[in-house]
Amino acid sequence: HVPLLGLIPDRPFLGCPAIHDLERLLEGSELVSGHDDRFRHYTVQETYLVATSLEEFLKTVRQPRHDRTLYVCHASRNDILLGFLMEAQQREYHNKHHHHHHPHASNQPQQQQQPEQRPPWEAAMIVTGCDETPISPHVLEMIQQQQHKNNNQGRQRRLPPILMVPQSTVRVMDALHRYTPKLNFQDNHRVETAISH
Repeated sequence: HVPLLGLIPDRPFLGCPAIHDLERLLEGSELVSGHDDRFRHYTVQETYLVATSLEEFLKTVRQPRHDRTLYVCHASRNDILLGFLMEAQQREYHNKHHHHHHPHASNQPQQQQQPEQRPPWEAAMIVTGCDETPISPHVLEMIQQQQHKNNNQGRQRRLPPILMVPQSTVRVMDALHRYTPKLNFQDNHRVETAISH
């Protein structure tokens, strides 16, 4: 039974696009990784247009307040895309390393586990202008290999969502600012939020 929803108050969460919404909004787009996280939501405030050096980008990515940020960068910036993938691998390694070496972390005194505590990394990236500037085959191969490795090992943590789109950066940013997502019944989290109102 699909519940009949009357007028739903426009709470901030309901107005946040999920990666899945952006796939449908940006025609010709392709989600090349992070398929399991396609229903994760981002606010416009959590969107960050990358127009800096790789060094500055990595500083930004490593700040805890950017752990759930939707980055937008142009397809010509292979360095940024590689930096993003590298950061994902490092987070993956840290989580794995932490779990393997601290099986009784919960029993340890609070002080010892303090530096290790960090919310999950939930960043995503939209790569714009992919028609005019195709992504380097080496970078695409890296993404595919990483996905394949994760799937084979049955690891829980997947690569973050990376959405390749043909539109220009300006058009994508404009679409993000204008967009109001419709209620999507595949998206259980948003549906439950609406019902709870």
